[in-house]
Amino acid sequence: MRVQKRKVDVKRHTLSYLVGGKWRTRSETAQLAKMGKIEGVSYCRGKYGSYIQSRPGTVRLYSLPMRLEV
Repeated sequence: MRVQKRKVDVKRHTLSYLVGGKWRTRSETAQLAKMGKIEGVSYCRGKYGSYIQSRPGTVRLYSLPMRLEV
């Protein structure tokens, strides 16, 4: 599976990702990345929770096509 798009709010904060043809929350996407089921991203654990990060040499997550959620 790959991350194909991201859904953002009016402030451009990411709400969810389109992975494998299904919209998934940020936490669901992070768990899939932790299990190694998503190509091109790494699972990261930060001060405020887990998140995904693109691997070097792949498309950056903020460069993905966006869908605005109002």
